[in-house]
Amino acid sequence: MIQLPEVKHFIREDLEKYENTIFKAIPGHLPELVLLDAQDNEIDRIDLSDKSREQCNELLTSRGFRLKSPEGEELNSPGGDEL
Repeated sequence: MIQLPEVKHFIREDLEKYENTIFKAIPGHLPELVLLDAQDNEIDRIDLSDKSREQCNELLTSRGFRLKSPEGEELNSPGGDEL
């Protein structure tokens, strides 16, 4: 089931709270999480259109993305790939 309103809330309100993430809009395409290695090579591509806002956040944390602290320090799990 397509959850685009949920994904839009995730992109607009939550994504910027994570370290090493960048949002790039591609008109006409369904939302995808693209994981890159340190050399910007694509290592995975995950369709987000069927995910809830909570599932999108859980996906990032399960992949090792850390939340930014208000001072710019990293708050949770070590490691992570760029979006």
